[in-house]
Amino acid sequence: MRSHPQQQIVDGYFTRKKSINAVLTVLNNICKIIFLRWRKNKKPIKVNKLLLVHFGGFGDALLLTAVLDSLKKHMPQCEIDIMTNNDVYHILQHDTRFTHFYTMDNRFGKKYLLDIPKSHQAFKRLQQRYDATVCLRAFMDNGVLPLYLSGISNYIVGFATGGFSFALDEVAPWVEGIHETGHYIDALKQICPNISAGRPHIMYDQHAALLTVRNTVGVSTYIVVHLGSREKERTLDAVRSTEIITWLLMNTTVNIVLTGTESEAYLWERLGLSNDRIKPTFGVFDVFTFMECISQSAGVITVETFAAHAGAMAGVPVLSFWSGVTDYRQWQPIGKTVHIMRQPVPCAPCFKPCEGMECMRHDVINGLTKAFHESFRIYAHQEEHTS
Repeated sequence: MRSHPQQQIVDGYFTRKKSINAVLTVLNNICKIIFLRWRKNKKPIKVNKLLLVHFGGFGDALLLTAVLDSLKKHMPQCEIDIMTNNDVYHILQHDTRFTHFYTMDNRFGKKYLLDIPKSHQAFKRLQQRYDATVCLRAFMDNGVLPLYLSGISNYIVGFATGGFSFALDEVAPWVEGIHETGHYIDALKQICPNISAGRPHIMYDQHAALLTVRNTVGVSTYIVVHLGSREKERTLDAVRSTEIITWLLMNTTVNIVLTGTESEAYLWERLGLSNDRIKPTFGVFDVFTFMECISQSAGVITVETFAAHAGAMAGVPVLSFWSGVTDYRQWQPIGKTVHIMRQPVPCAPCFKPCEGMECMRHDVINGLTKAFHESFRIYAHQEEHTS
């Protein structure tokens, strides 16, 4: 297993590819000359208007909520806006801690560079002037360059790990081996020194969501099984998925609610199983009723996906079969009843799914047995008979 020392990267790059690092270095030096960026702007004495720039997925949005209460507590006079993409907005749209939401169709990876002119115009259209802006992501597609080009912020804070550090007035240190909420804090404390992380909390109409859940799955005790992931390589194969469902049918008496998008129904259909206790709900729930479904459950079994974070936020037991693609220390859901199953492969974290995906060949029976023994409040048939 690859060792994971905590390494601080102040003005280096997140990517491990030397070719990309070289390109980013050249681009940064060229931009520094073109824009005559030899002096940095001074930190504002008081921040009355703050913009957060945060592009990511559902899980990234959930983790961001862990720092919002503290940010508002220590900066009560500050108007906080956010520029984000549609996925993050979808999760945060009801969050009253933000004054304004702005979205753009921000593509990731290499496509981001092609979209810089469009992103620049999206920032310009805000027609706002911010005392400070904090870019919260570490990758190249963190919005630093188009934000700087737009000229809407007097002071820009972010990580240099995505390149274009010439545009930053304050470089936040990025530390390998800490949780993503720790990275948010490292960036935000440049503006709000006393900020801290709490428990994630997503705002939505829980009463309406609960009614939908009750009408769909009833009131009997159930476990959520979420087999899908946005990246198909991170899903478990049919054999392991069958083992999970079969084990739950044999060792518990609760219902099994299968969740996922409509396009993920094949993950269940390919198994060829049938039982009255199994309730497929593919494509039935929106993201908020999905979270409420997990919140009302006796636990969730899933892969490396948003469902694991939603379960941890709700405080229910979570068993998540993690891949080796990402650094689990940075992205794992946090909670006392969260169980992360990882395969010891030497290539992890690789940051790019491969054809073999040895890291997803989990011993699911061992994972189920351990998690249920330690955290899940559901007793196996064998335990009931011997008690």
